[in-house]
Amino acid sequence: MRAIEHRFWLSLWESSHILQSTVDGPRGRSTAELP
Repeated sequence: MRAIEHRFWLSLWESSHILQSTVDGPRGRSTAELP
């Protein structure tokens, strides 16, 4: 159960990371480094 939740949140974080870098452009890189 726990591993599935971890994968879910990881994929969710990756999705938001890709979305931010797409919207922010070059700035997305520095924004994505924040926790």
